[in-house]
Amino acid sequence: MRNAEATRERILEAAMAEFSAYGIAGARVDRIAKNAGCNKNMIYIYFENKETLFTTILQKHLARV
Repeated sequence: MRNAEATRERILEAAMAEFSAYGIAGARVDRIAKNAGCNKNMIYIYFENKETLFTTILQKHLARV
């Protein structure tokens, strides 16, 4: 797995935990970045905003169902 793909996956895993614990309104990009081991800018580069990140996670998990 390339470094960019690994970073994206770490962000998605950290975001899933954050959204599960706090919901979309209570989730904080700062905490997601810290738990993913990256900076906030990386999240915005990959996903543009928190809502897009949430939608990406939702679609990924709905596809499994």
